[in-house]
Amino acid sequence: MSKNISISNLIITITAVVAPASYLIGIYYHQGLLSGFGVDVDTFPIGTSDSYVNCYNAVSYFLIEVMSKLHQLYKFLFHPPNLYITILVIICFVLCIFGLIKIQRKLKNTKFEKLSVLASKAIQYLHWKNNDFTRSLSDLDINLLQI
Repeated sequence: MSKNISISNLIITITAVVAPASYLIGIYYHQGLLSGFGVDVDTFPIGTSDSYVNCYNAVSYFLIEVMSKLHQLYKFLFHPPNLYITILVIICFVLCIFGLIKIQRKLKNTKFEKLSVLASKAIQYLHWKNNDFTRSLSDLDINLLQI
């Protein structure tokens, strides 16, 4: 029961924050649009529902621009000749991790214990269970394999 209460409290809290934030985003979008044309804000007052519609428009335009930039980044990274550079960087990253693993195993039997401990910590940090970045890469690989 406590789990349901905490989820409902979370939903109420998110609603309590999102509603006024959406209203303010809509108001600021309206004010920015009018000031862009040199019109005084008091000339065209805005209602509450119109403010929410303006928020929807502002967020939509923002997300469209973000997706456009992500598409440009995708085209930059995964189309020749930059594709070859991207593959080279990924291979270098994998080889560096492989080298760290080999150094760690080799130094366990020698007197360079501090370097071995440092290499071990680096490998543990880069493991997908301990690092969100490498976890996202492993999830990306799994998703690409499913496609």
